Amino acid sequence: MGIRRPPGPGWNQLGNPPIYLISWRDDGQVAVPVGAVAEKWIEYYWPLIASPRFLPQTQGETPDYKKPVAFRKDLQNFISQYSGAGGLSAYINNRNSGNLSSDTAGFHRSLITKIRNTIVKGPVYYAGGRNSEDKPFAYDTAARSILISADLWREFVLLGHWIRDSILIHWAEESQRMSGGEWRVSEVLDLLLKDPDPERNVSAARNLYTALKSPECVWTGRTISSNSLDIDHAIPWSLWRDNSLWNLLPATSKANSAKSDKLPTYHWILALGP
Repeated sequence: MGIRRPPGPGWNQLGNPPIYLISWRDDGQVAVPVGAVAEKWIEYYWPLIASPRFLPQTQGETPDYKKPVAFRKDLQNFISQYSGAGGLSAYINNRNSGNLSSDTAGFHRSLITKIRNTIVKGPVYYAGGRNSEDKPFAYDTAARSILISADLWREFVLLGHWIRDSILIHWAEESQRMSGGEWRVSEVLDLLLKDPDPERNVSAARNLYTALKSPECVWTGRTISSNSLDIDHAIPWSLWRDNSLWNLLPATSKANSAKSDKLPTYHWILALGP
């Protein structure tokens, strides 16, 4: 059974285009659209590829290397379209709102295809050993989706924050090794951790709650006036860098300020009710 998307234009207002849908299959697997993974690759690789100082991403890669990262040239060309026009932040906002220009959309489709093929032929195929009978991932060509067991998917969702940090540290260490020590781990991490616009989804959530007739403060239960609506991270941004809608709640400015970076208690969450 697939996750249903909300009807109407509100879907894009949440910054979640249909490509992000996953499906729970009857065989106990979850299907993750490979296009969604490819879009995340664009976000992570963008600052690495855009760096004026060359950062190798395969062993032995140099600016004149005959076999560079498969999508490096395509991504470089795509990045150049946003040079002086907002960069990665502008791309993400245009993509999520469905406002890619016709020319840019064509380049984007081509880039997604190149990265998608790289993902399928690389990590999806080799993770766990290419000849292993117990590989964590499979690929459904017809659905263009990566298949993963539902149990493992739940673990990824629950532990994703720590898994992400672990992967980024290892990525930075590998980049240092591939650069022959010319790049420091900290320098690569600065690029990988660069957030193009941490408030972009907060604005989408604000639009959603503002559209309600009588939005209520999640902490006080009081009706929020239009000039006193704040968007509060239930789990503070400083602790969990997540702008998913579930983590963004309407609150009065006073309540949001009082909560600050504190976590709500278990008993308080229960008291809020379903």
